[in-house]
Amino acid sequence: TITGVANRLWRWGSHRRWRRFARALSDPGAAQRRRLGEYLRANAETAFGRRHRFAEIDSPSAWRRRVPIRSYDELAPWIDAIGIGEVVLF
Repeated sequence: TITGVANRLWRWGSHRRWRRFARALSDPGAAQRRRLGEYLRANAETAFGRRHRFAEIDSPSAWRRRVPIRSYDELAPWIDAIGIGEVVLF
């Protein structure tokens, strides 16, 4: 059937992503730490990243200490800057 062929093509095309996802399932904490590290490296030189010293963050607990939970109003200036192209967070 067309559906069966489409499913097989989709599986073939996404095989690498599926393997990466399956590996992440074996240790979700490690996968999340890796992803956090990727975000931190990618954004270390943004204004927000410099302000919160992303380059020095090496663990989720360090992230929690450096980047506290904030309200929308506290983040609004950063969001507005993104909107006019001044800052990119992710």
